[in-house]
Formats: sequence, C-alpha cells, structure tokens
Amino acid sequence: MKILEIDDTFKITQDIQLPIGAGFGTSAASAFSLTLAINEFLNLGYSQELCGQIAHMAEINLGAGLGDVIAQTGKGIVLRTKPGAPGIGEIESFRKDVFIAYKTFGTIKTSDIISDPHHREVLSQVGLKYLELFEKETTLENFLSFSNSFSIETELMSDEVRNLVDYFNSSEDILGSSMAMLGNTVFAFAYDEDAFKDLDIEDLHICELNNIGIVYD
Repeated sequence: MKILEIDDTFKITQDIQLPIGAGFGTSAASAFSLTLAINEFLNLGYSQELCGQIAHMAEINLGAGLGDVIAQTGKGIVLRTKPGAPGIGEIESFRKDVFIAYKTFGTIKTSDIISDPHHREVLSQVGLKYLELFEKETTLENFLSFSNSFSIETELMSDEVRNLVDYFNSSEDILGSSMAMLGNTVFAFAYDEDAFKDLDIEDLHICELNNIGIVYD
C-alpha cells in the first residue's frame, strides 16, 4: 500500500491452497495477486508488468524473495535468464505435460537464509554453476538433476527431505525429485499420475504443471 501511495483501508480475504513458507513462492503470489486485485478494484490502470514490479518491490523490502514474482509471470517451467522485476529481468518458459507430487515437512524462513552472508555466497556460487549448465541444455531431466544437486551442495536439505527425495529417485516411473526452495518440502515429476498413486506416502499432494500462466477474473 505504501508503494502504491494509497491511504484507503481494505479488508482483504485470501484463500491459499498451498502451505505458506514451504518453498512454493506464496509470498510473491500473494503480493502479485493483491496488487492486481487493488489495481482492478481502484481502476488504477496499471499494466500487469507494472503490477509485477510493485509486487517485486514489496518482496525485496520484506526479504521474502528475490525472483519469484517474475517467475510467476511465466508458464510451465521457468528459467530466469536475467535477474530483476518483470520488464527488467528476463525469463524463458518451457511447457511440459507432467504431473507434480509434493509433500512438506514444515517451513524455512526465506529471509533468514538470504539475509545471511554465508548462505548468500554459497547459494550464489552453486546456483550460478548449475544455471550455466542448465542454459547449455534445458531439458526436464537436467532441471530435476541440477535442482537436486543444488539442494545437496548448499546443505539446505533436512534428513527427512533427503530420505523422501532418495525414495522418489529410486522409482523408475519418477522423472526426478528435489527440494523446493526455500522450504522443508519435496517435489517430484512424473508423466503418469499413477506413478505417484502407487507409492505408499502419506499426505502426498498431486497436481498438473501449470502451462497456462496467471489466471484471474
């Protein structure tokens, strides 16, 4: 509201169907969707790109995330090729017809990680290495493999996350598995939904990859 320079008071009701703080980018989604909603409600006339920039600024100010907003403007799997807010940064989208399963064991406070100098250095070094490798060959298999390697090398995996990732990766029907960033959460990909239904895992959620992008009315 400060960024928008609006003094009005609102009562906002939000329904989030994913766990907060578990690596799903809910803070960015909340900031972005709220900016879009206020823009429409008050007839501000801002473009979606400008709404994304406002949401990105809110994210930076709160230390909640550094690139989730622009990623959420994409469709399917998103590669950020240039950092920054929508209209400044750049992304590439890859549509894939796959199913995603996830299970969360709890939360990790993003601001605690990205505000720590040691974590920031390690994340940057390891992240840049796998970004360069992924840009050379942007396959689904590499995305999953590099994501898992990144999680291991940054030492952010808990034992319970590591055990479930290893379990997923031991199945021939699963394309790959890794840790959601930043959350105590495991995700896995498969072409067939039954590949997940056949596994004996409690509280496992299954959905399809969103190849449509932002939807609002």
